[in-house]
Amino acid sequence: MERNQGFDGPLPAKLEDLTLDSPQLVYRKIFMKAWARRILTSDYSSPKTWAYMDKVGIMHTGVKSFKHRTNSKPLVVPYRDCALTLARVESILQTSILKLPEDQLLTAEKISAISAISKVIWIQNDLFARHYIDE
Repeated sequence: MERNQGFDGPLPAKLEDLTLDSPQLVYRKIFMKAWARRILTSDYSSPKTWAYMDKVGIMHTGVKSFKHRTNSKPLVVPYRDCALTLARVESILQTSILKLPEDQLLTAEKISAISAISKVIWIQNDLFARHYIDE
């Protein structure tokens, strides 16, 4: 029910009014699509990919990690929420792959795709965790 940084649209008055098509959720989905597109199509031999994924982890702790983040209010998202979101994204992607007909994607290719997605999600999770967890 809190306003997301950068969102200036209407907020629901109560939790019961929040829907998947609420303006703030649509706003967040745009960012999630951009993030997913980037991590699923990145060149993992490039240090820029790793730097981007690390900055995504940093920015959710309240530290300004991207130059475009000039707003005074920091973005602070609990690690639990980040991890649960990554788990949900992984589940959605895996389910989508498994539902593809065999004539579109062979079983062996589905297994490889699911394995690759799991690795990417776990890497992103680790790059979140390192900024939240004191060792």
